[in-house]
Amino acid sequence: MTGSSKSLNWLTTVLLTLSVAVVINVFLLDELKPQWDLTEDDRYTLPEAAKSIAAKLEDVCTIKCYLSDPLPSYLGHVPRGLRTRLEEFRAASGEQIAFEFIAPEKLTEDERKLLAERQISPTTLPDQEGGRKITGAYYVWLEFEYGDQEQTLNLLQLGQDVVQEAEFLRRMPYEIAQKLVKLQNPDAGIGIVSEKKLAPPQLQQTGMFPKEASDSLASLRNGIEASLAAPTDVDLSTGGPVGDDVDALIVYRPESLSEREVFEIDQALMKGKNVAILLDNYATVEVDRFMSDYQPQLQQGRLKVRPLDHGLTEWLAHFGVEVEGGHVESLQSATAVLNRIQLTPNGLVPVSETRVYPAAILLREKDKDGERTGEFSDGNPAYGGLTTASMFAPVPMTLDSNMAAEHLKGDAEVVLQTSADSYTRTLEGGILSLYSKEAEEIPSERQAFALAISLRGEFTSYFAGKSFGPDNDQDRPPRKGPTGGDMPPAPNEEPKLSESIAPAQLWVFADADFCSDLYLAQRIGLAQATQSQQAWASARQATAGLLNVVNGMTAGMELVEIRKPSLTDRSLDAAEIDEDRDTIRRMAVGLAPLLVVAFGILWGLIRWLVT
Repeated sequence: MTGSSKSLNWLTTVLLTLSVAVVINVFLLDELKPQWDLTEDDRYTLPEAAKSIAAKLEDVCTIKCYLSDPLPSYLGHVPRGLRTRLEEFRAASGEQIAFEFIAPEKLTEDERKLLAERQISPTTLPDQEGGRKITGAYYVWLEFEYGDQEQTLNLLQLGQDVVQEAEFLRRMPYEIAQKLVKLQNPDAGIGIVSEKKLAPPQLQQTGMFPKEASDSLASLRNGIEASLAAPTDVDLSTGGPVGDDVDALIVYRPESLSEREVFEIDQALMKGKNVAILLDNYATVEVDRFMSDYQPQLQQGRLKVRPLDHGLTEWLAHFGVEVEGGHVESLQSATAVLNRIQLTPNGLVPVSETRVYPAAILLREKDKDGERTGEFSDGNPAYGGLTTASMFAPVPMTLDSNMAAEHLKGDAEVVLQTSADSYTRTLEGGILSLYSKEAEEIPSERQAFALAISLRGEFTSYFAGKSFGPDNDQDRPPRKGPTGGDMPPAPNEEPKLSESIAPAQLWVFADADFCSDLYLAQRIGLAQATQSQQAWASARQATAGLLNVVNGMTAGMELVEIRKPSLTDRSLDAAEIDEDRDTIRRMAVGLAPLLVVAFGILWGLIRWLVT
């Protein structure tokens, strides 16, 4: 072969290679959309916990993606990203997930009416076309079918996460897994023991308060219902047992529980039902006292509270959870900088004031010296992924490990704990100062207090060996009638359990405010009143931790493991993302011809050595 022929062959090879690379990059890559997760924490890779949830499917789960075609320009990535995630779930499920994309605009009028009956309807969204603003009605829905169970997901509920492609890819594994968990656990029952109160008529007229009696736990209930069945109300006052349909019981801000009510909680625990108790020594914001005790006091930087006696002190002490009176304050607490204009002899002068709110306890925030406030148990999956948490005027609580070991075959753990610079304070006249006064004396004796305690295993009942009644001939406290008098035993009462017949969990929280809608509401909540956004945001995360606990007590910890990374700030730099994207595209264009050239050189060397 002549030199000119060799040169021609080399030139032809290079041109063909470049042509193939361009075709692959411009046409095939856009169709195949391969993705590589180059993040250090693999945030865009389907989590193992999500794969585990998908693998539990025992029958085919059909997912119908009702997406308008076309979507607004800023949602153009949704079909592509959704298909990527669904294909990953399908592979993890062993082909037990089937999905299809449907453009509702191509359906008949009757078919769209059927969608509307299932609450699947279009949303009016803005867009741009030819440089002018337009609006249109778009479907962005998923529908899950599994046996006789159905669930829907409106992707627009993800907010900005659906607009940003990277965040959409990161968020979808949890959203899809959450629906799969709900479909797989239709009978997982959550019961809530709480007192519901009615807002005054003048507050109902504002539309901010419901017209029916409420316990201000709508956000918590909605969070539970996202992955489990809607929680039910449990009434312990009748003296009956907790129903068999309840797997986990939440006792919210208990007040003056009778011995019989405590007995029923105890027996639920002995049956293997999980229990979470949210304590308070003081009722802070209550819907029925909003006008009389809340609003008038805030102008003076204080809050009128109502003392509570939860009635659980002795029962909790039996399991090693020591509870005292008063509330906890800390030198490391929420702060807020207030900027205002003050009239002085020299005219209007801007004034900046830093206020400290000692009763708003923060965990994992940094104080003025850069130290962390309080501690988390990183080993506990329910709270290990939280970046921060807060509680308001929590109950002083500690864990007696020796007492816990005496009545528990299992583990006892302090999951949340304040800093060692914390102390207790007892209110005088039921008035709580929201921010500290210079004249207030800080106690010299300070210590760390538990804010959340977890006990897991098999328990010995507090009521084991105890007898009741005038002749001590009853094995349980008597039921109470409407007037408070004793009632005869109910027919067919279940035998008293002195020990656990199945392992269970008992969680005790030193506060109930953090998951109350009245505390969290931006317009009327305590966090807004104290003007401390860090306390408000931290309370949100504390509620996320409670939802983790509920998930773990019912459907397992897989959802918690998926949710955990999303609770940590792992935001990406937009400039770095663009730079990485350009680098990958340059590699895709240049790598193929370089590999061919390298192979050609190597092959040429081999032929030269051989000949």
